[in-house]
Amino acid sequence: MVWLTGGSAALAVLMIVGLFVLIGVYGFSTFWPQSLVRVTFVAGTGDDAETISIVGESFRDGYTSLAEDTNADGQLDDGEDLNDNGLLDDEVRIDQTLWRTGNRDLTGGQFTWVRSDRVIETSLPDDFLYIERQEDGRAIGRLEAVAVEGRLYEGFDNAYAALTDVLPKVQGIGERIFEIKNDLGGIA
Repeated sequence: MVWLTGGSAALAVLMIVGLFVLIGVYGFSTFWPQSLVRVTFVAGTGDDAETISIVGESFRDGYTSLAEDTNADGQLDDGEDLNDNGLLDDEVRIDQTLWRTGNRDLTGGQFTWVRSDRVIETSLPDDFLYIERQEDGRAIGRLEAVAVEGRLYEGFDNAYAALTDVLPKVQGIGERIFEIKNDLGGIA
């Protein structure tokens, strides 16, 4: 009985340590951005099919079944019959990736599922930025120009250099605005 109790306690401690490690790995990865990837894929079916490119970071992998990708006529989104007798094979799974595309204020959402069988091309863009904002979440986009005190810096290299020079000043102004908002909130 002593061995059984000791083994159970050791197993419980291992499970708790494992849980903390799991939380640490997934928790800290949220605060460390991944590389931005441009994904070009086919969206829609038949005549409505179009090629779309998104830029974002891979958030998680998953799968969908063919049953979830059928339309009311019992056909796949690609317009093909399910099989000879029209029944769906529930064992068929399609890999997909959830991409964090940011820009919730512009698009209404910040995630996009992309089926792996519809991906045409992936590449690493060198002219996109990932910006963590104070409000409206993450912004992902191409830096084209920066205006500083009436002067316009165009082109990625020039604009990026101007942005890194002015960013500390802008952050200081943002912190001061936040302090003023908090002070005004206490007045009412």
